[in-house]
Amino acid sequence: VGMAGTPEFTGRLGRALRALGAQPSVCLEGRVEALGLPDTAQLEAADWLVLTSRNGAECLFRALREARIDARRLAKCRFAAIGPATADALEAHGIFPDVCAEPATSEGLAAALLRAAKPGQTALLLRSESGTPELPAALRAGGMNVCEHALYRTKYEPVAPAPEAGYPAFGSAQGVRAYVDAFGAPEKTTVCAAVGPVTARALRAVTDAPFVTGADISAESLAAAIAEHRG
Repeated sequence: VGMAGTPEFTGRLGRALRALGAQPSVCLEGRVEALGLPDTAQLEAADWLVLTSRNGAECLFRALREARIDARRLAKCRFAAIGPATADALEAHGIFPDVCAEPATSEGLAAALLRAAKPGQTALLLRSESGTPELPAALRAGGMNVCEHALYRTKYEPVAPAPEAGYPAFGSAQGVRAYVDAFGAPEKTTVCAAVGPVTARALRAVTDAPFVTGADISAESLAAAIAEHRG
């Protein structure tokens, strides 16, 4: 399995794959670059702070700490997480999210948040610079006010040749695009592995190679999907 993603993602995926008997290696590494917090008043005014990745949760609390902003200033905000991995990252900082999507997808998060929120409340999306438009569009369509702030960007560098066969595994749509830039589109002799539906759509746009997708957007779920496909 040739992995493309951040060290946090490839580390989790690699451990899960090795436990299942696979031989993973990193071919494309993404480095997270923090972009800083939004205006403090915007943070404090939001009804909901919406986190869509572990990286986002870690960047948020690192930036609060570096700016010496007491997390108690966010006491009126409620938190929404895209799935268990993001919820775990929040819980490590003492925040137990009010909403955790099931399934752990953008569509699942939008549905869960719209059930919990009141019409007209403000959701502040704290996520990657390359975040896709599906989540904010769904929330606006459901009657929420939506603001967005990019907490970080990810820069990718090839660290090993692309696999000629086996399973190229991707942790994000941006990772797919970076892989194509570095190595070209995945060969049809491979079976690609996409962490979730947004990543799967990015793969469909660049290759006819078959692919598998995890049941939710976690490294562990993706490892299970690869193992199931291998039989």
